[in-house]
Amino acid sequence: MKTLLNLIFARKCVKCGMPFIFDNQNLICEDCISKIEKLEINFCKSCGISLNDRYLFCDSCKKERLYEYIYHYTTYYHIKEIITEYKISKIKSLSKTIAGIIKEDILNIVKQNNIETILYIPLSEKVMRKRGFNHLYEILINIFPKYMIKDFLIKTKETKFQMELNQEERNKNLINAFSLRKDTKFYGENILVFDDVLTTGATLREIGYLLKGQNIGKMYGYVISKG
Repeated sequence: MKTLLNLIFARKCVKCGMPFIFDNQNLICEDCISKIEKLEINFCKSCGISLNDRYLFCDSCKKERLYEYIYHYTTYYHIKEIITEYKISKIKSLSKTIAGIIKEDILNIVKQNNIETILYIPLSEKVMRKRGFNHLYEILINIFPKYMIKDFLIKTKETKFQMELNQEERNKNLINAFSLRKDTKFYGENILVFDDVLTTGATLREIGYLLKGQNIGKMYGYVISKG
């Protein structure tokens, strides 16, 4: 019956525009999903700023790292339609689709770095009420057991959307925007901070500064795409 209804009321893929039969979600066809691949991009793998060369770290991070390493999967261009629909249109079922794209990659990274705790960027109360769910948490629970995923981070003030600002504005926009829950405890474990899009690295840097000095082992970052 589902197949028959799909044939009659076929949806068009938001990326390529072709009609397709859908199962879990009705926005992106399997052909477009299969073309999303892991790509290498030049940026500092410790603080997230853009680099014009193939060095792993900027001059500052060569002396003292913020993150041990920030991993990424692909470019924003390759996955922006999925992320945009997921966040703006609040299509929760896309969390499973996105998780399927990055699952093998992020699992390998967590295993090879002995990561025990995963944190995700929080939403403000206003955005959380409007969206109804944290899109990052929903992706993570499709990959990892819930005990690994901690909601230790809190967004303490409303901020403008980072994508609407230039680099200088982005850095100022997030100053003191996050805090840790009062009952937060780390036990010397390696942690991973998870976000969807890295553009200037301002969000991960602010979280990194907040966590620096806490009782953690090594701190890693993971983003789905680099803008």
